[in-house]
Amino acid sequence: MDNWQRINKSVVKTQDNNSLADMSDEQRDSVFNAQAHADSVQKQLTPESDPHKREFYLAQIPFKAEQLKASNDTLSDALYHSGVIFKDKLDNLDLSEKALTRLVRQYPGYEHKDDAFYHLFLLYSRKGQRALAETFVDSLKAEYPKSQWTTLLSDPNYVINARYGVHMEDSLYAATYDAFKADKYQVVDANVQISETRFPQGANRDKFLFIGALGKLNEGDSEQCMKDLNTLVEKYPESEVSKIAGMIINGVKSGKRLHGAHFDIGDVWARRSEVLSDSAQLKTKPLSAERNTQFDFMLVYQPDSVNENKLLYQVAKFNFTSYLVRDFDIAIDNDDYLHRMRVSGFRSYDEALEYSHSLLSQPQILRLMGKARPFIISVENLPLIGVAYSYDDYKKFYDIHFAPIKPSTIQLLNNPEDIVTEPQEDEENQQPSEEETQPQGGLVIPMEEPKATQQGGVTVPMEESKAATQGGVIVPMEEPAKSTEDKKTTTIIDNTQPQQKPTPTPAPKKPTTAPAQKKPVPTPKKPTTTPKKPSPAPKKPVPTPKKQTFDIESEDYDLDGF
Repeated sequence: MDNWQRINKSVVKTQDNNSLADMSDEQRDSVFNAQAHADSVQKQLTPESDPHKREFYLAQIPFKAEQLKASNDTLSDALYHSGVIFKDKLDNLDLSEKALTRLVRQYPGYEHKDDAFYHLFLLYSRKGQRALAETFVDSLKAEYPKSQWTTLLSDPNYVINARYGVHMEDSLYAATYDAFKADKYQVVDANVQISETRFPQGANRDKFLFIGALGKLNEGDSEQCMKDLNTLVEKYPESEVSKIAGMIINGVKSGKRLHGAHFDIGDVWARRSEVLSDSAQLKTKPLSAERNTQFDFMLVYQPDSVNENKLLYQVAKFNFTSYLVRDFDIAIDNDDYLHRMRVSGFRSYDEALEYSHSLLSQPQILRLMGKARPFIISVENLPLIGVAYSYDDYKKFYDIHFAPIKPSTIQLLNNPEDIVTEPQEDEENQQPSEEETQPQGGLVIPMEEPKATQQGGVTVPMEESKAATQGGVIVPMEEPAKSTEDKKTTTIIDNTQPQQKPTPTPAPKKPTTAPAQKKPVPTPKKPTTTPKKPSPAPKKPVPTPKKQTFDIESEDYDLDGF
């Protein structure tokens, strides 16, 4: 058992106040818990608290008048509610008859006996015992002449009202509402009286009270208007018009004066939940006219005016098929009397306006919208609608600040929200790594487009129109076959020695072109030469080859590499 909130005042009285004040919270809690535990043990020890003892049941027998009255009230309420449940919920008329007849017979002073008579009338009417049912109507007239059930059952049109009363009351309310909007307040008063006498339990009784109160206000009877509004709030607290009546009452209590005015009960677009005095209204947060912020598109409607599920499906389908690079969220908000189908994800007013034009051009969506109203509103202004400002207030604000703005000519919704770019290296500006420039088994000499001038030595021409710019042996080559290889090549000269003579023989690892046959090489003017150091690569210096002497007249000179 959790006794941490229990306070035993007898303990406080027996203790010295100064000593309790000097105790810590833990010590005081321990004292209280100890006393609570002692009390619970003491109760368990008494025979009256033990359900296994005879004294436990004898203690519950009412001997005094107050105890007997409380017991009778409990039993009579139980019999009444059980009889109604058996009749209306379980459809067991026999058990309902048994409970209700015992109630009226055994407890004649029951507070709600007229309700029991009414349910007995309904019970015997359903069983087809009309004569017995009429006896309870006579009992109501004799014992409760002012009861609402007496008025209802004494009406000669009761049978007609029971069969067609719902349709008749709806028609009467529609006529009353039209008369109220046309300022025919005498017609309103007459219809309200008919509702009170013929349909006191009608489904529109709360609305009759509200319209009747406003009619009296327009006639100048503010006192009777407040009385009817208070009756409405007390009898029908869950009614939608009861909330409006409560706002009027609170406004009068805060110091506002009532005056006659036209009021459209169906105009939910002019409602707001805050009742503000003049000073508080000046301090209300104003609506923002910022254009470049998060915006939402909304369809606002009364729940029973559209097929909400079909409309939601069509809007979602339109978003999915029309905007492949954007994601829009759809949510349905409940705003008291209205529902809001809200599409979010717009980064500016221009995007929301473009979406609105595209959506409202769809014929299927227009048919499903019915009386729904479209709104474009910023996320900052949305919490203020329906609270500090009505939808009509925002419509006026929108017409001033946003409606004159011309739509953008750029298709904004075709661009993704976030564009992610990855850095790419420029292949032309990439520097070769050290591993790529290192020779494998020889010296790597990059070949560039040769210039016309020759330096000392013999030049090996690679193509007809080009000559090598590096110093070396000039070996004329046959015109190679047409090849798709790149003009810029790399020649690798191996520094290994030939097998027969110690003279080193350059052997390129990967020749650019190969001749069809070996042909004798003509003797140049300068048979031997010492090659100069090759010029460095334009971007990376190339290691300097060793000086070598070549005898090209020798038969052992290998030209396979060329």
